[in-house]
Amino acid sequence: MYPVGVYARLNNYFYANTSTKKKGKSHKAKSKRKNADFGNFLYMLGICLIYAEVYDKSLR
Repeated sequence: MYPVGVYARLNNYFYANTSTKKKGKSHKAKSKRKNADFGNFLYMLGICLIYAEVYDKSLR
């Protein structure tokens, strides 16, 4: 059911959260986390839109 992109995005999210503990890479990790959060937001929006489409078709 889930495409590969879901796992990649989740992996990126967890990696972005854990990589801040390494010294000297905080700025890079911070921007990566921001990107991951934005990606997750877009992804949830996409799921909601697809869900609405399927639900709308099932009602008719």
